[in-house]
Amino acid sequence: MKNKQQELFLEDPMHRLLEVEVNGEHTFVLAQDPLVNRCGRLAKIIRGTTILTACRVNALRVAFHDLPGGPQAFELAARFCYWHSSGSPRGGGFHITAANVSLLRCIAEYMEMTEEFSPRNLIKETENFLQNLVFWSWNEVLLILRSCEPVLPYAEKTHIVHRCVESLAWKASTISSTCQSPTSSTSPDSSSNQSSSANNKRLSRTWWFDDVCSLSMYLMERIVKAMISNNMDNRILARFLVHYVQTALPTLGYHSHHQRSTASTTRDEHILQKYTQKVQRELLETVIALLGHLDHGSAPCSSLFGLLRVTSALNSGRSCRKQLEKMIGHQLDKASLDDIVIPLRPTGSGSLYDVDLVLRLIDRFLSDQDIFSEMTFPTPINGPIMASQPPSGTSFRRALTKFEHSLTKVADLIDKYLVEIAADPQLKPFKFKSVAKALPDSARLMHDGLYRALDLYLQAHPAVSESETMELCKVVNYQKLSFEGCKHAAQNPRFPARLALQILLLQQAKLRDTIDHCFFKEGLRVSDSSRYKEAPVPAVNHPSAAPSAVDQPSPEFGLIIRQNEELKSDINKMQAKVSELEKLCKRMRSDMSSRRTRRLLC
Repeated sequence: MKNKQQELFLEDPMHRLLEVEVNGEHTFVLAQDPLVNRCGRLAKIIRGTTILTACRVNALRVAFHDLPGGPQAFELAARFCYWHSSGSPRGGGFHITAANVSLLRCIAEYMEMTEEFSPRNLIKETENFLQNLVFWSWNEVLLILRSCEPVLPYAEKTHIVHRCVESLAWKASTISSTCQSPTSSTSPDSSSNQSSSANNKRLSRTWWFDDVCSLSMYLMERIVKAMISNNMDNRILARFLVHYVQTALPTLGYHSHHQRSTASTTRDEHILQKYTQKVQRELLETVIALLGHLDHGSAPCSSLFGLLRVTSALNSGRSCRKQLEKMIGHQLDKASLDDIVIPLRPTGSGSLYDVDLVLRLIDRFLSDQDIFSEMTFPTPINGPIMASQPPSGTSFRRALTKFEHSLTKVADLIDKYLVEIAADPQLKPFKFKSVAKALPDSARLMHDGLYRALDLYLQAHPAVSESETMELCKVVNYQKLSFEGCKHAAQNPRFPARLALQILLLQQAKLRDTIDHCFFKEGLRVSDSSRYKEAPVPAVNHPSAAPSAVDQPSPEFGLIIRQNEELKSDINKMQAKVSELEKLCKRMRSDMSSRRTRRLLC
């Protein structure tokens, strides 16, 4: 009896209708045979439907809750089934295009429209259409990739995203290497464009920026990774990533003056703001991770500092900031003073500048600039390893020169930074000393800049104790001070008197050595002239005898003599002041003792 009812049900045209509900959005009422003959998933569902359920209604009802592409994709698949079942454009024409091929391929995968059910089924047709994807134009491939975003999981499963990404990356790398835009005109009547040819050449390597920025963050990341694999110019990729942040963050609601949530903000607005900041952080972390895959120095240092400010405003993760600081530290010698003067976010310390950040950047710079890490030592095939020595070739000398030049530039930058932050009333002495001593002594050829920063700090912090002042004064190497710097330090009222006296004695010793050196040079000149130049020696008491050029002192020697006399006078004045202070102290002590004696007698 059951088999007889089932046969009657299948033979009745009224019972061969099929209602398909797609994702709760739309219901299609279609003939059953065209779909079942080509869709493996529908055939399995209908075979498993009980006869009792089928007899209650005039049509079978099937509901899909996760169909990729929604009603639009199902309608395209139904048109394909109708068109191929009748051999004529029944139910409307059907054409596979770049705009719908991704939807068709994904729903064909979902509905299991394979060759097992029907020849020339939808999977094979779409694969044939995508076979020559690499030869398509940029705009066509980009259109396919954009249409993959609504059906991304199935587009990944069917490798459409991979094929589109590889095609776009190859095209961008190839066209950018030739400095030509894919839409550039080469017509002979384009003489009007010759006036702007320089601008076209300058912008041609960035022609694809806006197109890739229009994609989602996930697809953008896939394209950039494919471009890195294709050995695209890392500087162009770094420029794109910075451009992507500048383009995407404003659309997500981020501004340079980021507004914080206030008490009057409603709960829904607060939830929306937190979600927006989360998306912004994910975008920023993705971009910084991609920058980490590029060569060192690809991104400009100013752009990296801009990203660092944004990460601070968005409370990004510690790993993200650490990676960004690593990239900045590697090229700290290219930074400017405006880059490193970063205000500190409001904290309990009350300091105005982020000094700890600068200390971390200096530490990263010194660890990355190890010149011996760039050298490769040969490994012996046989025998023990001998004591290794630094290579003395051209590569080592070049690396050493580069390191010394970078170190000098960083030292000059840090001296300017100390001058800038010296007036901060909340800057602790140990912080100032930490920044000043972060670089080795060999980094600075002269310590005048460091002395100027120290003087400004002591002037802005009169409450610093004498012991702390002595510790701060030790950061300056007074042997590397100029004559003017030593003279200023010796007369500086903010310096301890004994330190000023030591500076004067040190400078006098330096001048004495210089004078001895000059005497030695003059003696060499006299000996050389007497050896190789024969000239009559004038009489000593002859009135017309003019002094020779050897007997006349050089201008440099005269300057040294004058500087020595000035130092001697300064030392005498300092010693006189010290003696006066000692006499004053003795008088004060005698007065205090006499007062005590009077009190005891009274």
